[in-house]
Amino acid sequence: MKPDTFKKRLDPKNPPNLHDYDEAFRSFDWKLARKELEWFDGTKINAAYNAIDRHTHTWRKNKIALYWEDEDGTSQQFTFEQLSLLSNKLGNILKDFDVNRGDRVFIFLPRVPELFISFLGTLKIGAIAGTLF
Repeated sequence: MKPDTFKKRLDPKNPPNLHDYDEAFRSFDWKLARKELEWFDGTKINAAYNAIDRHTHTWRKNKIALYWEDEDGTSQQFTFEQLSLLSNKLGNILKDFDVNRGDRVFIFLPRVPELFISFLGTLKIGAIAGTLF
């Protein structure tokens, strides 16, 4: 999909967070970025937590976190809270199959919502996620 087509379809009640990429790139500062990320003991970071879960405890929980549209125009939207719940379910299923921290999980799916949910769920349990397209 062309960027201009996508922009026209955005919900005006749910504007994007990034308004000017070039300006954001020019003014980027790692010191400020580090303050936006949550760090865990031993200065570890969980990308799934920072991308999704931390927003479920704020006013952003019902904001759209993922817009997905296929080539036929079928679309889905997921809020931060929905992505968190779905990826938690996937993480729990992986644990039921004895997938543990440090194990490798490769996901063989096209770019559908389940790919992103699976990737996040894998990261949440501390496993290493990889995609195979």
